Amino acid sequence: MALFFLTIKDATASIYSQYSLGYDSEKASLSSSNSSYSRMQNILFFGANVDTKKKLIFGWNFYLWSRSQVSGTAGTTDKVALTELGPRITYFFNDERNFYLSTAIHPYVKGTVTGTTSEKVSGSGYFASVGYQLKCSRSIYFGASLNYQSTSLDKSTVGTTESTVSYKYTFIYPLIEISMRFR
Repeated sequence: MALFFLTIKDATASIYSQYSLGYDSEKASLSSSNSSYSRMQNILFFGANVDTKKKLIFGWNFYLWSRSQVSGTAGTTDKVALTELGPRITYFFNDERNFYLSTAIHPYVKGTVTGTTSEKVSGSGYFASVGYQLKCSRSIYFGASLNYQSTSLDKSTVGTTESTVSYKYTFIYPLIEISMRFR
């Protein structure tokens, strides 16, 4: 029993949570047609360190993103709204835990693609990030990151009809972020 309490006393586990936010838009007014584009990213990551120096964090990534594109003189609108879930690993390069590299695999991707029809879609994706966070208080950090995302959708359902599709979305984008680190 005493060994159990000594193990708890010497435990170095810490909890890590991070929220990342990104938004970008573009509007073009040309003599022949107008177009607009917008994209929103929200990432929530919960993890715990898996080493004694608290540099290696392993956890679960929740990635919600959407994009909307209106183009042409007819104002054709294409929308995508997806939820991606999967394991994520983050490694901090310095002892202050400011500069990091992170990657996630999203085996669960579900959402909708709306154009001329509304499709329920599913597939998989992956994500990589390099970022820097400044310490603002004992447990709160603010920062920014540069991210790469690739999502492949392979199944589409319209009504009761299911079919195989090949949709791919690839982005490179910045995010602002806040993280909270406990213990």
